[in-house]
Amino acid sequence: MTTFDIRIGYLIIFVLPVIIYYLFKFRGRVFVIYAILSLAFTAGSIELLTGFEVYKILQICELLIWGLVIYVLLITPKREIPFLPYIAGFVFICIVSYIINSVNFVQLLLFFRRYLLFIAVFVLFHNIQLSNTDRDNLLKFVILLFVSQVVVNIARYPITNQTEYYIGTMSILGGSTTAIIALIGIAAYSLAQKGLKDWFAIGLGIVVFTLVYRKKTNPILLLLLSGVAGLIWYGS
Repeated sequence: MTTFDIRIGYLIIFVLPVIIYYLFKFRGRVFVIYAILSLAFTAGSIELLTGFEVYKILQICELLIWGLVIYVLLITPKREIPFLPYIAGFVFICIVSYIINSVNFVQLLLFFRRYLLFIAVFVLFHNIQLSNTDRDNLLKFVILLFVSQVVVNIARYPITNQTEYYIGTMSILGGSTTAIIALIGIAAYSLAQKGLKDWFAIGLGIVVFTLVYRKKTNPILLLLLSGVAGLIWYGS
C-alpha cells in the first residue's frame, strides 16, 4: 500500500491566496462556478489533510455543475443547446453500441455521466450570460489557479522528486491527466491574449509543471499550441 506524504497537502498555502482574493468578487450564479473551481483545484490537499477523498469532492462538483446547468436553462428566456443534433447523434451512437456489444447498462450510465458532463459545461457557458466584469475576473481566476499549480509543483519537487503522484493540489493519483491539465492551462492563458514575454513566462512554468511529472512531450505540444495561438492573435 502506497503511503502518501501529508506535507504535500500543506502546499495549499500557495493556492489559498488566489481563492481568498476572489472570494468577494463573485455573486450569484458565477459564485457557484468559483466554488466548483476552488474545490477542484484543492481536492488533493483536502484529502491529504482531512481524509475526505478526492472522488467525493469531485462528485460534489458534478452535482453543482448539473444543478447550475438546469437552473440556468430554466431561467434563461432564450435558452439554447448548441449543436443539439450532434449531441443527439452522439447519444444515439452510444446506445446502439450498448445494444450491439451487450454492455452492462450501468456501464452505459457511467459513460454518459463522464462525457455528458463536458457537454453540460459547454451548454452552461453558452447560456449563462456573464457580465464583462465577471467574465474577466473568472478568466483571471482560472489563469491564477493554474499558475499556482506551477508554484506548488516547484515547491514539492524537493520533497518528492519526479513522480506522477500529487497533481498539484488537485489530486494525489491520476498522473496521466497532468498533460491535459497543462494544455488546458495554456489554452486558458491564450484566451487572455497577452504579449510574447507573458506567454513565454507562463509557457516555461507549464513546461516545468509537466516535466516534474515526467511528461516529456508537453514542451513540443506547447510549441504547437503557441503557434496556433499566434495565428489566432495576428489574424484577429
